[in-house]
Amino acid sequence: MTDEEMYASISVQRRDRSDKVAEKLARRILRDIVTRGLAAGTMLPSEALMLERYKVGRASLREGLRILEVYGLIWIKPGPGGGPVVADVSSMDFARSATFFYHAVGATLNELVEARMHLEPLMARLAAERISDDGVAELQYAMARERASLDAQAPNGDGSQIQNDDAGDWWPALFHRVVSGMSGNRVLSIFGQSVVDIYVERISVVSAVDRRPQIHSAHEAIGTAILKGQAQKAERLMRAHLEELAVTFTHRFPGLADEILDWR
Repeated sequence: MTDEEMYASISVQRRDRSDKVAEKLARRILRDIVTRGLAAGTMLPSEALMLERYKVGRASLREGLRILEVYGLIWIKPGPGGGPVVADVSSMDFARSATFFYHAVGATLNELVEARMHLEPLMARLAAERISDDGVAELQYAMARERASLDAQAPNGDGSQIQNDDAGDWWPALFHRVVSGMSGNRVLSIFGQSVVDIYVERISVVSAVDRRPQIHSAHEAIGTAILKGQAQKAERLMRAHLEELAVTFTHRFPGLADEILDWR
């Protein structure tokens, strides 16, 4: 037996000893969904059929489905004809799970900001190196949406600006989510997007909107470099952009930097 085979065998034995029936069942259902390529919105079999197929008790089945629901893989349709439905798994689902562990180890908002500064320049470089037709379309849409949102802001009497209902949708989430999803690597993409999701939820909501023109200008420069396949330039511009955002955050909200990334 090779070292790799021995390691795999030991890992399986440990899992089999420690996993509850419901956890093993949740893993089997997940494997079935992925193997069969079930799309979001697909109804899973009825409870009776699942009990027969998986040879488990009703309590274990319901607990297993609850595990999958917590992770965002399924949702339960209520009422007659209802039941478990395959969900459109997103980076936000991953982000919610990740915050449990960030909270447990005491990770701070400042560490989240630092993680972005290391991760997203890499994502911008990979996006430029591996750009696809779908990626071009998504990035162009994000940039156009951002321009339209910025133009839609109306002047206020005191010289500040008022957001309309659309003005906040892009900033800063859409552009950064798109770039982080263009790496061509699903592990990096979902992780990178989850970091953006947490940042948007915890930090962007307290950030002022008076720097939108500067942020938009940075996004335009980064996006243009990506669309032209200028990988090093895209990486450099993204790093400079995030470093500037980090400095702004630290100076304007010094009390938040050491706050714990609590589980949500």
